[in-house]
Amino acid sequence: MYKTIADPDDESAVRVSLSDAATSDLENTEIQDESPKTTGIQGPDEIESSPIEVAIEPVSTDPLARKDQLVDELIDVLTELAQSENDPGASAIALAGLETLRPDTLKSLLDQGLLSDAERASLDAVSQMLRSMVNNSSAGSGTIASPTEVSGMLERIQRDLNAKAGLKITNVHLCTRVSGYGQFEPFPTNTFIAGRTQRAIVYVEVERFAQRETTGSDGSPRFGVELTQRLELYHVADDLNIWNRAAETDKTTSRNRLRDYYLINQITLPSNLGVGKYTLKVVMHDTVSGQVAEAIIPIEIVSG
Repeated sequence: MYKTIADPDDESAVRVSLSDAATSDLENTEIQDESPKTTGIQGPDEIESSPIEVAIEPVSTDPLARKDQLVDELIDVLTELAQSENDPGASAIALAGLETLRPDTLKSLLDQGLLSDAERASLDAVSQMLRSMVNNSSAGSGTIASPTEVSGMLERIQRDLNAKAGLKITNVHLCTRVSGYGQFEPFPTNTFIAGRTQRAIVYVEVERFAQRETTGSDGSPRFGVELTQRLELYHVADDLNIWNRAAETDKTTSRNRLRDYYLINQITLPSNLGVGKYTLKVVMHDTVSGQVAEAIIPIEIVSG
């Protein structure tokens, strides 16, 4: 839109655009800064920076020193976790692994009594096993031990664990014939006819039995096993003990440690057993370690 100034027919008239006028006014007008005034809060560029001092522990460039530094830190963290968690087992196992790098890593944890005797025994076995893998006494210090060395250590660890775990019955049967360890013929069924006597052989295999080490007359070592066996027959319906075989002792001495052990006991079931179900309890007692183990053989008497 234009506004005419002076006579419109006069060529000397001047046309002025309103928009141009507005622009002209803006150019000739002093622009006032209406931005809000600051209230004492300084902007980022106005804040005077002050240095913050942070203590940074120097990191060693020596691999061995760096390893020791990290091991110390990890031991502290894992020990703290083992003390604070309800189940310290995972942290304790990790600490056992670190004993290959730092002996007695577990000592502070064990001294606090956070683990049971059984847990301590298992943890000690893990620690020994891992330490046996590193042969620090060989010519090449810190090399991995040979299979022969590791095997010997594992055998010793196994004996220690067996002693703590105690006697175990691994196999028990009523048999018709036994000719040796693992060589037996069990009854096809443990169901027998009432009114008849029944002869049978009780075959028992055991593991984790203790061996008493002595010295023979020739100065060489001897290994002795001493076990007792008691048999008890119970009527299932009323849990009444109706027949027993008194404890009998079996002793064996060998020049070598025994790995397998079995016992046989010939019995005769009485003919006056009534119809019903029975359990023949086999009770083994290791007199060397004092440990006891039990096993059950189910028996059924039926009418003829």
